[in-house]
Amino acid sequence: IIIAENIYQRYEQGEDRISAAINGTLEVLPAVFSAILTTIVAFSLFFMLDGMLGDFFPEMGFVVIGTLIFSLIEGVIILPTHIAHSKALKGIQPPSRLKRIIDKTTSILESLKIKYYAPLLRYTIKNPFTIILIFICSLAITVSAMSAGLIKSTVFPNIEGESIIVNLKFEAGSSEEKTKKWINYIENKIIQKNNEISKEFNDGNSLVKAIEKTIGNTQAADQWTMSTAQSSEKSYLNIILIPSEERSIGTSEITNFLKEAVGEIPGAESLTFDIESPFGKAISIALYSENNNELLSATKILKDYMINLNMMKNIESSDQKGLKEIKLKLKNKAYQMNLSTAQILNEIRNGFYGFESQRLQIGTDEVKIWIRYDKEDRNSIYDLENMRINIMDNNYLVSDLVDIKIERDLLSIDHLNGKRSVQIDADLLNPKLDNPITITANIEEYINSNIKSIYPSIKHSVEGQIRSQAETGKSLGFSGPIVLILMLTIILFTFRSLLQTFAVFILIPFGFIGVGWGHFIHDFQLSMFSYFGMIALIGILVNDSLVFISKFNKNLKEGLKFEEALTQTGLSRFRPIILTSITTVAGLAPLIFEKELQAQFLIPMAIAIAYGLILATLLTLLFLPAFLKITNRIRFTKEWIFSGKELSEEDREPAIKEMEYEKI
Repeated sequence: IIIAENIYQRYEQGEDRISAAINGTLEVLPAVFSAILTTIVAFSLFFMLDGMLGDFFPEMGFVVIGTLIFSLIEGVIILPTHIAHSKALKGIQPPSRLKRIIDKTTSILESLKIKYYAPLLRYTIKNPFTIILIFICSLAITVSAMSAGLIKSTVFPNIEGESIIVNLKFEAGSSEEKTKKWINYIENKIIQKNNEISKEFNDGNSLVKAIEKTIGNTQAADQWTMSTAQSSEKSYLNIILIPSEERSIGTSEITNFLKEAVGEIPGAESLTFDIESPFGKAISIALYSENNNELLSATKILKDYMINLNMMKNIESSDQKGLKEIKLKLKNKAYQMNLSTAQILNEIRNGFYGFESQRLQIGTDEVKIWIRYDKEDRNSIYDLENMRINIMDNNYLVSDLVDIKIERDLLSIDHLNGKRSVQIDADLLNPKLDNPITITANIEEYINSNIKSIYPSIKHSVEGQIRSQAETGKSLGFSGPIVLILMLTIILFTFRSLLQTFAVFILIPFGFIGVGWGHFIHDFQLSMFSYFGMIALIGILVNDSLVFISKFNKNLKEGLKFEEALTQTGLSRFRPIILTSITTVAGLAPLIFEKELQAQFLIPMAIAIAYGLILATLLTLLFLPAFLKITNRIRFTKEWIFSGKELSEEDREPAIKEMEYEKI
């Protein structure tokens, strides 16, 4: 748009179409080349990310950088050729209907420029501090709104799947009949509630497409993996919802309705309603210690605290208990006989499982002879207690040597940094309202002030989404300044002026005004995806600013007074900047309003670019002229202090000083 519009401006000023195409392209080429190069450098940041986003964004960076390089070739070589030989520059009129649309659009843009923008631009140049202050106050209000929770933020966007997983688990060893009874009860409650909320929120059309029911699953410590080994105490429902674009209620709201309808299940160890998320659990805290008793006690206290916060659901810890086990503890008599647990267990194994006594050769076959108790003598705890074992040529009752206890033990034992650990995970009760960072901070404060004062051996670490964000933030802390310095260097070489380079970069934080309020309007939370969308916004901001300042410098070199040069620059750049903004926002609008699940990843980035661009338009057309006016005054003060000269507004500018070197 910038190259094409500049060519057309020159054609309107009287140049022939070939000269207009060549001169118009060459005039903006340095600025356009620098803008694209800075954008490529900005997107190269995507290749340096760690954490979960480091797996996703490099592909996007590759596509964007490839597109930018090709767009530069297209814009510099192919586009001018097409425009020079286009019907518009040959004087051939388009069809009457199309001509009326073009004339009307041109008339509207011209009217906006002359009636509204021109007076506002002159006011800006006369009162630059007022305009700057308005933008500063707007940024302060935006930051305050974010701090107050009006503009909400999170780590990863709340991307809700189109299915709800209901996990039900009873005590290990529970009968299949019991599990089946209660999972059927849950299914019936869900069907009843679905009928109610479908009438209220979806005009009677069912929100649930299908329900898959499974009873029994693989015995696993930390995941549900369907296989051949079954556990009768576990079951689950997979509730498949209709697509999100066909309903007006979110998956989280449906989940809360269903959870409330089902209520508590008597005797259930856990009942969770999970929504599939590509980013894992929102809250994840790991406790670890060398003292197992303190660790288990601290885990219970922390889980109770998280439940009482009433901001989380599906709170589960990794110290899940499995089937009942028979545990043997040596009595004093066994210690006096210098026996070990292994010796006694070996004798018990020989009796219950059997041992190989001999092998017989029968023909060509070798037959193993095993000896063990009859089935009726090895099927109860009573049989175990009254079993006799041969130790040192003497027979003893097992119950005389060991105490026998039946209890459940852990399915798995985890370690972190060489110490026993337990991880506690949870989902947010209201993911659209609550911030996992704030909640995690509250949990950490409670661990430090309460749990660690009771159990000094306890250590903790933040896992899950927050840890992934920290890894990404750490990589940004290293690579971000390098990318920023490279961008700064490119713009510095373009303008050869530190203040003008600073004028371009100072616009970037103000783009956050549009980003923040755009998310507020669409009821989206600011997330990592939103902040990376600002990188694309930086490219557009820098692009418009570079072209604006390049045109301003050119006007000064042509002999215009400072304020006139600034005014003419604003008026001449008005049309391409507005067109760039309108076309970009219009292109992003379908994505912003898309309801498909696949689009939810990109919507925060689209909102950041679209609404940030609306602000970027105002920044380039108003804030930038005001800031250039202020920097001109700064140059006057600097010259007067260091040399005692009172230079005119034009002579202070680097473009005029540059002309002296160009003559040499």
